[in-house]
Amino acid sequence: MKIVRIEMVQMEHNRRVIVVLGMHRSGTSAVTRSLELVGVRLGDVLHPASIDNPKGFWEDRDVLSVNEELLAELGSSYDGLGLLLKDLPATDRIRALHARASDLVSSRCNAAAGIWGFKDPRTARLLPFWQGVFRAVGCEASYIVVVRNPVSVVESLRKRDGFDSVKTLYLWLEHVVPAITETRSAQRVVVDYDRLMEDPIHEILRISDTLALSKPDPSALAAYKSEFLESELRHNVASGSDLAALPDVPRAVLKCQGWLERLAMGAVDVDASEVAVAFDDLAFTLNELKPALSLIARQDQRLKAERFMRERVDALNVSLVDLKVANDWLRQQRDAWERTADEREQSITALQAQLEDLLRGNAWLTSQREAWERSAIDRAQSFSALQTHVQELLSGNAWLASQRDVWEQTAADREQSIAALEAHVQELLSSNAGLASQRDIWERTAADREHSISALQAYVQELLSGNAWLASQRDIWERTAADREHSISALQAYVQELLSGNAWLASQRDAWERTAADCEQLITAIRARHREADEKLVASEAMLKKLRDHWVVRFVNRIGGYNIL
Repeated sequence: MKIVRIEMVQMEHNRRVIVVLGMHRSGTSAVTRSLELVGVRLGDVLHPASIDNPKGFWEDRDVLSVNEELLAELGSSYDGLGLLLKDLPATDRIRALHARASDLVSSRCNAAAGIWGFKDPRTARLLPFWQGVFRAVGCEASYIVVVRNPVSVVESLRKRDGFDSVKTLYLWLEHVVPAITETRSAQRVVVDYDRLMEDPIHEILRISDTLALSKPDPSALAAYKSEFLESELRHNVASGSDLAALPDVPRAVLKCQGWLERLAMGAVDVDASEVAVAFDDLAFTLNELKPALSLIARQDQRLKAERFMRERVDALNVSLVDLKVANDWLRQQRDAWERTADEREQSITALQAQLEDLLRGNAWLTSQREAWERSAIDRAQSFSALQTHVQELLSGNAWLASQRDVWEQTAADREQSIAALEAHVQELLSSNAGLASQRDIWERTAADREHSISALQAYVQELLSGNAWLASQRDIWERTAADREHSISALQAYVQELLSGNAWLASQRDAWERTAADCEQLITAIRARHREADEKLVASEAMLKKLRDHWVVRFVNRIGGYNIL
């Protein structure tokens, strides 16, 4: 157990952090990227690249988050003037941020095997906070102060953020002066971004030698020079004469830039006493200007708020126009949907009428089918009865035929008897006349029977033909009834779909009406907010004019009493 504690103390003692300081748009990203060449790990939680920094920011997102929250707690921002931090207020929020930053630095150093580096230009103005964190976790801090000609910084921030040149110059002072005054007694080196672009190998070797870091691998160094550093990305290169020619440049900026150029060239040691005296004097000048700079920051915040309000009002106006267009479109859609719903209602009514007609026709067909079925049954029964009757007639006809043969035979016999009895004709004339008359009656009866049989046969044939026609008609009626049943089922399904679509249209119409009502309410609220924003904007402009006039008078009076170097 005792051995483990000794090893932990030894590990904490060997932990280092390399902090890259400098003003925004001064090349801190390029220098931070080079740290990986000399054995410094940057971690994996890095801020992604963007259009204004396509090679990447190389900033730890958690460090950036802590700095943003700390600036907000101090009532400032990344571009707010007048933040000259000496002592931190003892608030619960700052204590919580201190504990969070301590855990962050400790975990990053452990993950980096003892040496970790990070950069965020905000850190230069928040050094007392971070140095307290480094002491709390037992981490040794070394610093790289990255500088660039203020003219290049002014031009870059003017293009990117629209900053005024005087504001940028004072903001530049607030970043570079603390980077020198607050890092005394620590390992540090000043690096000029333009010199790094011209001779990166020399500058990276100077960093590794000054801060006792690993020597870079020649192939990795060559790749960094050829692939990462692109001269096309450096849009502004300025000289000392350009800075002197810049309008309204403070003398403090000229003095500070002169010292930084000498420090970056190695012409003077950064720990020399004359450097300390010069930068203490610059810090004193900044401190004297702090009330005016703070006032400028507050005015700048008001202007930002007003611009933001104007942008919000413009956005609300655009949104209002869009809402009006959307509302008009919704109304048109609602009218179209209502017309469609009315047409659907009319179509459904017509279909319902057609369905009722079909149902009535189906009922008539059903009744007719039943009548036809009954008629067919009756015809079948009649046919059976006729068949029986015909059979009886046929039987009677056969009997008559047999009787006719008997009668013919009898007649023949009688003829023979008559011939035989010709002799007795005279005596039998009366009897023979009677027999002749009977024979004529029988013959007529036989002829009538033959005629009746022919008529019955023709009638039976007609009955058979009619029954065949009824059978064919019955098949046709059954097929027609089946087709009608199928059509009725299809119509019922279609009507059900129409009824479902009508219900959906009704629900959609209700939803559209509610949406239109909500849009009307939103437009009314936006108009009220727009009127309120206009009133506030007018009041703010009047107050801003009054404060601007008051500030100009006080600033001129105060500056007139100072002897600014």
